[in-house]
Amino acid sequence: MSKKKKKQKEKQEKSGKLSTILLTLSVVLVVAVVAGMAHSHFRDKAREANTYYGDPADFERAACVVYERLIEATPEHQELTRLLDEKSIDQDDDQARQLMSEAAERVANAITEFAQENEFDLVCEVEYWKKSATRGTTAGDVTESIVEIIRGR
Repeated sequence: MSKKKKKQKEKQEKSGKLSTILLTLSVVLVVAVVAGMAHSHFRDKAREANTYYGDPADFERAACVVYERLIEATPEHQELTRLLDEKSIDQDDDQARQLMSEAAERVANAITEFAQENEFDLVCEVEYWKKSATRGTTAGDVTESIVEIIRGR
């Protein structure tokens, strides 16, 4: 085999290996994107379903809350209400958004703490539960128990 043909063959082999690597990376990328979309889709569906802890498609013990009541119990929401009443800030101000974000985080932590301490694997909105409870399972309203956690018991 001549040197020229040998170099062409080596080039083709390298090109083939590169194509295989690129194809493999493309497949991995597509799988990762699809998996990410599925996770994102589930997260969005959970939000739509007013699920605050756990998986509504896979649970054994459920509890319900009135989320708005939990938010209202936070010191951040109370501060926001005071500032809005005094007209010190506008609802669209950065400070208002920050206070609501902190209130939501406090509520999420309290829900998680309560669920883990009391062995619930699903916590959702009361109205969502009423509309979708089809398995014959019951779920009690634990809003006030979580309000106690938010207020530091």
